[in-house]
Amino acid sequence: MKGAFPAELLGRRLEISAPAKVNLRLKVTGRRGDGYHLLSMLNAALELHDRIGATLTSEPEIVLDIAAGSTVAADRLPADPRQNLAVRAAQAFFFFFFLGCGARISLEEHIPTGAGLGG
Repeated sequence: MKGAFPAELLGRRLEISAPAKVNLRLKVTGRRGDGYHLLSMLNAALELHDRIGATLTSEPEIVLDIAAGSTVAADRLPADPRQNLAVRAAQAFFFFFFLGCGARISLEEHIPTGAGLGG
């Protein structure tokens, strides 16, 4: 059974900044049952940031757009939207809550891919 979603929220847009962060301290404190490590970290946010926006749509799909203002070359981002973490997170969210709607996600990338800045 699909979850009910308030119709007045469809078409609304939310935008946030996702700051780059540099790791000041990283300590492995153990290992989880699934094999991932338990970490204790101290991070500092930088002024450099990506912007992410999402508009809820009535279509039950997740669409990804790379914004024109991005400074990261599009060829450095996954060509397949299913490999993009924003798309995968949105898909998991909508699946988990059985929502019968979707989203159009836009990313404005400024944090260099693979720079170790935790974008």
